Amino acid sequence: MIIDRVVNDTTSRVVSTATAGQIPDFPFLWNIVNSNDFLSKRVNSFAINTLINSAPHRPYPFSLRSDYTTWPSLTDRTFTCRHLGPA
Repeated sequence: MIIDRVVNDTTSRVVSTATAGQIPDFPFLWNIVNSNDFLSKRVNSFAINTLINSAPHRPYPFSLRSDYTTWPSLTDRTFTCRHLGPA
């Protein structure tokens, strides 16, 4: 398993970059999972959430709208992001 350290604007965490390659390619297993509606929803939800949560999340805390973090600067995507705080 390959582990990389990802440094985000607000947090630093360890993320596996090999997560997508760990999805098993077993057709018989997926046929069993997909044959049961309850199991299919749970397994697919877990797989999707695991892959999505392995990447750094938006929104970036700083934008070009203002020098400080505000709710409109986090939700209005017409302004571009900024990685560093004001100088």
